[in-house]
Amino acid sequence: MKVKELMVKNVITLRTDTSALEATKLLNKNKIGCLVVAHDDDIEGILTERDLLERVLEKCKNPKETKVSEIMTKDVIVGQPDMELCEATKIMMKNKVKKLPIVKKAI
Repeated sequence: MKVKELMVKNVITLRTDTSALEATKLLNKNKIGCLVVAHDDDIEGILTERDLLERVLEKCKNPKETKVSEIMTKDVIVGQPDMELCEATKIMMKNKVKKLPIVKKAI
């Protein structure tokens, strides 16, 4: 089975200058666990619930003042739509990631 058969197609993105508070509101509103940080169709990072817990809440940072650029994961591991599901799973396990953004061409 190909990744494109299972992947979420309407991915919610945000910009690096978005506050951690606004990012949290987006996660909660859409009942999702991560947001792709993008600019002009280029992935700049990924922001997960774990990022918010470890880099904002645990460090007692002000979520209104903390920007996504400060807390996002910058080295994003991506997959491609035509890869086999088992290949995507191996990538996720090898890199210990729970989210794998899918792009038409690997970055």
